[in-house]
Amino acid sequence: MCMYNGKIESLSEIIRDTAIEVLGLPFEVASTFANIATTKVTGFFLRFENIPEFLILKNVTYDGEQFIAEWESVSEKANCPMCSKTSVHAHSIRLYAEMVQDVSIHGTGLWHKIWRKKYVCSNDHCLHKVFLEGFPGFINMRRSRMTVEFAEHVLRTAATTSNEAAAMQLKAQGAKISGDTVIRLVLKHGAKEIETNLYDKASTVVKAGIDDINLRKGDSGTACMVIINLETRKLLAIARGTTAETARQVLMMFPNLEVVSRDRGTAMASAANELNKISVADRFHLTDNMHDAIKRTLHETLPKSMYIPVGDSWICLSNDSESGELFVADIPSSLSESDIRQRVRMAHLNMKDETKYREALRVLELTMQGKHAQEISDALGIPVEEVRKLRSNMREIISDIEKKIDAYVADPHGSVKKQKSVSPTAEHSSKSIVEPYRDIVVEMRKEGKSRKIIHDEIYRLGFKGSMNTVDNYIIKLERERSIDKEIADARIAANDYFIPLPERPGRISVRIYSVKTVYDRVLAVIRKQRNENVENEQSQDEAPKIHSEDKKKQLSQPGEQQDEAPARPCQCIELERI
Repeated sequence: MCMYNGKIESLSEIIRDTAIEVLGLPFEVASTFANIATTKVTGFFLRFENIPEFLILKNVTYDGEQFIAEWESVSEKANCPMCSKTSVHAHSIRLYAEMVQDVSIHGTGLWHKIWRKKYVCSNDHCLHKVFLEGFPGFINMRRSRMTVEFAEHVLRTAATTSNEAAAMQLKAQGAKISGDTVIRLVLKHGAKEIETNLYDKASTVVKAGIDDINLRKGDSGTACMVIINLETRKLLAIARGTTAETARQVLMMFPNLEVVSRDRGTAMASAANELNKISVADRFHLTDNMHDAIKRTLHETLPKSMYIPVGDSWICLSNDSESGELFVADIPSSLSESDIRQRVRMAHLNMKDETKYREALRVLELTMQGKHAQEISDALGIPVEEVRKLRSNMREIISDIEKKIDAYVADPHGSVKKQKSVSPTAEHSSKSIVEPYRDIVVEMRKEGKSRKIIHDEIYRLGFKGSMNTVDNYIIKLERERSIDKEIADARIAANDYFIPLPERPGRISVRIYSVKTVYDRVLAVIRKQRNENVENEQSQDEAPKIHSEDKKKQLSQPGEQQDEAPARPCQCIELERI
C-alpha cells in the first residue's frame, strides 16, 4: 500500500485513478487497464512462478510487514481430489478465500489470497459431492497453507539444522512459521517418500542394506530397522522392531531383491536366508572386524613389559591386558629410598602427599612388571579400587611432583619466603613446651635433622606436643638468635636443614595410551610412507629417460665410472617414539 493524494491506496487503485484523470478513460476500462498493469509490474518485481493460467492477479498490497497478492480463479473445470474425475459443474458463483504463504522476498513475507471455486463431482459413486478446486504444481494439498516452492524451501533449510533453528532462520527471512510446523512438514515429506519407495519403486530395489537403530538413545524399546537402497543411497523404510519376523516382512516388500547387506545381527541374517536372498556383511562391519583383529593381535604380541635403555635411564613399555592400555614410563636407572626422600624434600611434601607419592611410585613399578590390579593390591595391602585410582591418576601425580622439583631447582631460596613463620608478638621460646628439650633440638638441628626426626626423638623422651609445635619452636629460636648465628645463616642459605643443595634427580614421566591410539599411529605412519613411496615412483617415472643408443655410447667410453642403479625405496615402517 502507498500514500497517494493523502490517503492509503493500493497500486491497482493508483493506476486506475491516474488513468481516469490523465487519460480520461471510463471507470470500467481504467479498472481493466489497472489490473493488467498491476499484474505486469508486480509479476516483474515479485517474480511469481508456477501460477496456474486460470488465476488472475487482482491486486498486490503491502501492509508494512508483508506483501499480499490477491488472485481470483476463472477456471471452467476442476479435478475431484478423491476420484480424480473432471467436473465442469460449478457449485455456485460464490468464491472462497484462502491465505497461502510463499517464499519471502528480500526479508519481507509474501502471501497469496486466492479466491477459488467449488465444483460438484460428476461421479455418482464418489464420496465427495462438492469439492474445492486445486492448483497442482502451485499448491499440492487442498488445505495447504504454503506453496510448493515455500515447502521445498523449508525442507532445504531443515535438512541442514534442527526444526527450531530452521524456524528461526525462516522468521529472519520474513516468514511466519513455527518449529512444530517445520517438523510436521518434514515428517509428512518423509512419509510420502517412504510410501513411494515401498509401493511405486519397490520392484526396482535389487540391493538393500538393513541395520538397527534406537529412536531414543539407550532405550531398547524404541529399536527400529532402517532399510536403504544401496544403489541409490536413499531411505526405503523404517520398521519398528528388530526381530527376524520384522526383517522378513520388510524384505518381502521388495519382490526383485537379490542382495541384503546387514550387520552382525543374527535376526537379519536368518530372515535373508529364509527368503533365499544373498546375505553379506556390510562394509563398515567388515572393516571394523578387520581392525579389531589387528588390534587384538597387536595387544597379544606385545610383551608384558619391555625395557629400552636411553642414556642414563630406561624407557619401560608395559602391556596391561586388564585395562587394554599401554603404560610408557621414563624411569631413572636408580630409584632408591634415599633418592625418593630427596624428591620429597625438594618438593616440600607433607606426610599425606608423601604417602600418596610413594604409593604411586610403587604402583608404577609393579605395573611396569606386568602385574594386574589384584596382584598389586595383594603386594601393597591396599584395596583394588585404590590401586586402579592410583593407576589412572599416576600421570598427574608424578607430573605435579616433577613440576615442584623444577620450581625448587629454579629458585632454591624462593621457598624460604613461603615457609611457615610465627607472629612477632608470639610468646618467647622459653615459654614453649619444647623448651625442656632445647639442648637436644639445637644439637640435632646442627646435625641437619628434620623436624620429624627431632619430634620423634623428643616424643620418645616424653614430649606430648605435635610436629607443628616443634617447627614453631625452631623458628622462634632462629628469630631470637638463640641458635648460633652461623647455624641460622646456614639453614636459611641451604633451606634444607643444612643439607647442601643437591643436583636435580632424574626425571620420572608416565604416559598412558590405549591400544587404539597406538594402532591409529601405526596406520598414520603406514599411510604417510605409502604416499611418499607413490610420489617417489611417480617422480622416477617422470624423469627423462636416456635414449638407448646414447646410453650405450656412455657405457662404451673407457675411464668413466658407471653410476649405480638407484636403490628401491625402503618398505619398512619407522615408528616414532611414543
